Amino acid sequence: MEELSGVIEKADSVLLVGHGNAKSNIAEVLASALCERQPGLTDKIEDVLRVDGKHITQNQLLKLGRRHLTHTEDPRRPT
Repeated sequence: MEELSGVIEKADSVLLVGHGNAKSNIAEVLASALCERQPGLTDKIEDVLRVDGKHITQNQLLKLGRRHLTHTEDPRRPT
């Protein structure tokens, strides 16, 4: 938890992505725990998303992050 907090502290903003279809999403649990332990990190957590972790590729995950954090599409890829 301390290592992750240090990484988030150095970032301008972060997008937490987790998977889960039940009532709990590990990314939401993590965001809640981080914000409780270090309230200063709350502003750095841009959003918490839930994805199908079993079927998302690394490229899809990067595209999701890029699109969400920059609010733009990847110009190398057709929409």
